[in-house]
Amino acid sequence: MAITTSIVWSINKPLRDASDGFVTQTEYSLIGQTKDGTVGIATFQMDEIIRFNTTRTGSEIPFDDLTPAQVLGWVKTSIGSTHVAHLEKLMHDNLVWIHSKRSTQGTGEIHGNPNNDKWWGVNQHKES
Repeated sequence: MAITTSIVWSINKPLRDASDGFVTQTEYSLIGQTKDGTVGIATFQMDEIIRFNTTRTGSEIPFDDLTPAQVLGWVKTSIGSTHVAHLEKLMHDNLVWIHSKRSTQGTGEIHGNPNNDKWWGVNQHKES
């Protein structure tokens, strides 16, 4: 079987201003997994918190209408395409390293969304 790598960008726990629902920061994650066919052989996760510009423009989206994909777009715009590419390469490099150690390290546990809410794992999936 072929070895594949997937990377998922996720948004979790957007923090908003209680007075108007304006999103001021969010946590984002990159979760990568390497598989041999259908069997997972390496998993790696990176988490960050980002704060957004809090200047109101008058064109804000009501929080209840906001989607994780929109917030992810803000994250990627804020950190810039160069940093996005850097994080994805770092993820790939870490997965390769973990995969190279798998025969000596044994197996690990993969964790899911403890909150089971819409702000987890809904976003961009990239396979190579």
